[in-house]
Amino acid sequence: EREVKQMKTERDEATRVLDGALKERDDAVARQVQQQKMLLERSANVQAALQASVTTSEKDKAENLQKSQAAQVDQLKHALDEMKQELANANAALAASAQAQEL
Repeated sequence: EREVKQMKTERDEATRVLDGALKERDDAVARQVQQQKMLLERSANVQAALQASVTTSEKDKAENLQKSQAAQVDQLKHALDEMKQELANANAALAASAQAQEL
């Protein structure tokens, strides 16, 4: 009878220790799952930020190219206006020269 009582006590103690170990394991698994969720969320945020950065960079490059091309168009328009003026001046000089020769 005493041995049975001792065995029950040992069994109860082993069950309590085992339950504690199982709870510790379950808590550790829950912490790992939570950490993995946080890491996945951080990874998604970093990926989104990187994509936004790349998109912004590409947009900036396109805008800079557009500005550069617009500046080049303006320069070409200015050069064309100067050439038109020079041509008009040359035509006027030519007409004046022809008129002077007629006299």
